[in-house]
Amino acid sequence: MSKAPPFICIYAQSGIGKTTDMGFAFPHALFLANAGATKSIVSTCGYTPREQVVHTVAEATHIVQQMSDGQIEGDTIVIDDFSYMVEASLSKFEEKYTGWTVYSKLRDEIFRFRRVANITVALNCWLSEPKTLEDGSKKRGCPKLPSDYGETIPAMCDLVLRGDAYRSYKPHPYAYYCDSSPEWVGKDRDGGTPNPSPMNLGEILRLNGYDVPRLVEWQEEKVENISQMIEADGKKILGGVYQTLLEHLPNNQHLAYWTVRDAQDRYTLRKAKANRWTNIKF
Repeated sequence: MSKAPPFICIYAQSGIGKTTDMGFAFPHALFLANAGATKSIVSTCGYTPREQVVHTVAEATHIVQQMSDGQIEGDTIVIDDFSYMVEASLSKFEEKYTGWTVYSKLRDEIFRFRRVANITVALNCWLSEPKTLEDGSKKRGCPKLPSDYGETIPAMCDLVLRGDAYRSYKPHPYAYYCDSSPEWVGKDRDGGTPNPSPMNLGEILRLNGYDVPRLVEWQEEKVENISQMIEADGKKILGGVYQTLLEHLPNNQHLAYWTVRDAQDRYTLRKAKANRWTNIKF
């Protein structure tokens, strides 16, 4: 039985690689972004993504509806970044309305956006740190969104991941966290994402049973073979495997890096998932 397309939210500080990871995860997606926002995908992933400049939630909703109805080719949309888009929508409503009507109109538009999305949608957001409010109550760290949307939008999602530093991972020392806690918003409806996980959304989705297309068809078999080599002989083989790929792909070093990256992260994710029940402490 195939899974329903996931609705995803990623949030983290700027500059740690969220956009690049979206590029690795969804090479065939349509990116709705500001001009120039996907430059890191070109430089690190080695391809130019399909993109369209979009500023408001209403504009994004229209495009998601068109793709959902088959009027636009594809089955995946990435919004980079959703924090800016919601702020831009809020400003537009403030030009027409006042008071709580502004937020009511924005809430209606966000709910409509979620309702029409029967394709894979991934939101890239800035991060808002945990804080203590004036009345002494605590506000959890969450996607940086106005009003209470930092909590309500994640509630609509299947997967909510927070990105943060994690020095044990190489060569990109960052991780995703999906746990929901008193300090941070997080979520995983599939219940299979280790915590922490390598910052690799594509492999996380594959681990949880989703079909995530590759940029090139042969890459999946190679990733699986290398991950099994790591299982048998350890990560010491990665340097040699990477050099061999570079020799066979002299004009596409990006794809060599991408393949070894996914193989290493697949091994890490599988190992963590296998140890999930044995690491529980009572």
